[in-house]
Amino acid sequence: MICKHIWIIIFCLLINYTLSAQNYFQKTFGDSTITEQGQLVHQTPDGTIYFFGYGLEGINNDAEITMHKLNTNGDIISKTVFPDSIGDEYAFSMVYNNGVFIIVGEQHVAGTTDIDGLVIMIDTLGQVLNYQAIGSPLKTESYHGIVKMNDGGYIVCGFVTGRNGLGNDFLTIKFNADLTIAWSSSEGTPANEVGMKSIELPNGNIISTGDQRQSGGNYNVYCQIFDSNGNFLYDKTISEPYNGGSKTALLDSNNDVLILGEMNNAASIEFDAYLIKLDQNTNTIWTKFLTSHVGSDAGFGIIEPNNGDYIICGYGTNPVTNNQDLMILSTDTSGNVIERKYYGSPSPDIGYSVCPSVNGGFLLSGFVHVGADAQYFLVYDELQVAVNTESKNEVLTNFMIFPNPLTTQILNFSQSIENTIISIFNQNGQLIEQEYLESTKNYSLKNYLTSGNYFVHFENEQFTKTIQIIVIE
Repeated sequence: MICKHIWIIIFCLLINYTLSAQNYFQKTFGDSTITEQGQLVHQTPDGTIYFFGYGLEGINNDAEITMHKLNTNGDIISKTVFPDSIGDEYAFSMVYNNGVFIIVGEQHVAGTTDIDGLVIMIDTLGQVLNYQAIGSPLKTESYHGIVKMNDGGYIVCGFVTGRNGLGNDFLTIKFNADLTIAWSSSEGTPANEVGMKSIELPNGNIISTGDQRQSGGNYNVYCQIFDSNGNFLYDKTISEPYNGGSKTALLDSNNDVLILGEMNNAASIEFDAYLIKLDQNTNTIWTKFLTSHVGSDAGFGIIEPNNGDYIICGYGTNPVTNNQDLMILSTDTSGNVIERKYYGSPSPDIGYSVCPSVNGGFLLSGFVHVGADAQYFLVYDELQVAVNTESKNEVLTNFMIFPNPLTTQILNFSQSIENTIISIFNQNGQLIEQEYLESTKNYSLKNYLTSGNYFVHFENEQFTKTIQIIVIE
């Protein structure tokens, strides 16, 4: 029999965990009469969530950039639409700097075939502080990535109609802190190149990453390197016999370059999420396929919340439902996948960006379908990572539930646990059951779980861990 004091401790732990676990959420929002897609997300230290995307909000059903402010529980505080009455506008990348968001994307000029690069500065109240559509007549310019530089300026990567009139060339632009242009470079070959993200290297050079069409017709990841003044130095192709490319890039805490995208392989023409690591001299350290199951997958966003941990988002084929869902996964510094989760609807859905939450865990932005209607989608959740950064609890990186997918109503553990609270949640964050376990290597479910995704959370004084399980009846 457990003494009275132990029961008090357990009761307090149950109350505390139940309150905190309910903060995890999945939010679908928008207007059911128009198409909307979430693109970018950021959370400020006060817990406010800023969610950017686009909706067909214009007077001619033009796409307009939107900003939602949400509180830390994902409840909408306000919505702002940034109408331009010119044509379609899209936001692709964003940085937050001292109370303002600098967003880059593209503007489709109404009544023409022109597409211009777009730069907007917006404060947290939704006021537009700077607005620039930059381009030349009869050309396409598109901005897909922005990064803040050490000197306070910004480096933007995109593409522009090729100088030879065929395809596109990489476009790399250095903006000063006031968003005036310091220099601009368009470099390319007769092949088609599409720039996606530039980053500043430790030596001050700039690496722009994207895709290049190869002689065989397939696309490979391609890089251009410039000095700090915009002078072209050299280029590099990460050669693969397969077809794929880059969506984004990141300079990690070790000053290595991570390039994320998709690539098919010898087994299938379907894309798999694909990650490349280069050193700061752009030598290839390794290339990794992050998915290998049947169906199409791709990576769109990457962050490093802790030194040596990468969190990656995009879309993937859910092995349980066979649907294309928002996918998020964690890897270690060698690109080994630690944990993977899926969210979404029966229709194709995509996750575009991920950011760390000030409350721990991560925020994921994208869109899902409600019937035929695409709507904004925001997730707040957590993933197991390779490196522990929690001050109170230690994550057991080797602790697993098996089998997973689960075909019985018994959870088997890879090691024994003691004095632990186990909690089962469905994919909507609703608590299904909770139990205190004294010492065991398995757990028989009290409530029958039908087919689907569930989250099993373990907590005691030594560790905390959440594992996603897949149930197949």
